[in-house]
This record gives sequence, structure tokens and C-alpha cells, in this order.
Amino acid sequence: MTFSELLNLDKISAPASALSQPGAPDQAHKDGEPHRATHQHIGVETTIPPQQKRKPARHHATKTPRHPGPMAAAMVRRLRQAVRRIGKEAATHRFTAQEKADLAQIIYEQRRQGVKTCENEIVRIAVNWLIAEHRAGEGQSVLTQALKALRA
Repeated sequence: MTFSELLNLDKISAPASALSQPGAPDQAHKDGEPHRATHQHIGVETTIPPQQKRKPARHHATKTPRHPGPMAAAMVRRLRQAVRRIGKEAATHRFTAQEKADLAQIIYEQRRQGVKTCENEIVRIAVNWLIAEHRAGEGQSVLTQALKALRA
């Protein structure tokens, strides 16, 4: 029973003869006729006009493509080339405890799949991806949007 139906229970005035027997199935309705729903736990029959019937919720999540397209393959090639070069410049970055734990979890998952990696490699991939995406984004990159959101 929906919240609005609960609120409307006191407004419904159904004669005692119209109440269906508890446990009896709801009768099918024809197009144009109101649908009668019996709430067996309280024995009240409500009438729902056809235009107010609820449609089932549909969940349309964004899905990752099964086979990455040529753009994704090109990006992976560029990232691979960038990260394969040995980084000589030292840098210190400050991470939160949660960020460090998330990186450790990614490293653990990759090692279980047979891929040896480290924090440095993952961070370099992320930095190179941000730079490439920013250059191609023409002002609409994820980096630009995130920076604007931080300053808002």
C-alpha cells in the first residue's frame, strides 16, 4: 500500500457489500474501468482510476560497454606509453586515509587477478588520463568541472 493510499483510506466510503472477501483475488479490469484493489490485511477495497495507476519502476543505469571502442583503445595506448617511461621527478602528495585504503584495495584486487601494480603506477595513470582528457575536452573536461565544483 502506498503512502497516498494510506492517507486516502479515511476518504474512501465503500459499502459493506462492496468489500471483497479476505483472501479473494482481485478481479481483472477492462480498459476504461477503474481497477479495484483489495487490501487483505485490513479488508478495505479502494478504487484507483486508470490514469493514476502506477507503472513499474524501471532502472536504467549507465553501463560500461563490453567492447571498448577505438577511442578507449587509443587512450589506453597513450596511458601505457606515458606510464612505461620511468618518472624521475620526485613529488609528494597528501592522501586521506580513505584514499590510501581505496588504492590498497585496488592493488589487492589487481594482484588477485595476476596484475602486479603499485600506488605510483595507479596515480600516474590517473594523472595522465586527466591531462589527456583535459586537453581533448575543450573546457568541458572532468577536471575542469571538478575544479569549478570545488570552488562553488
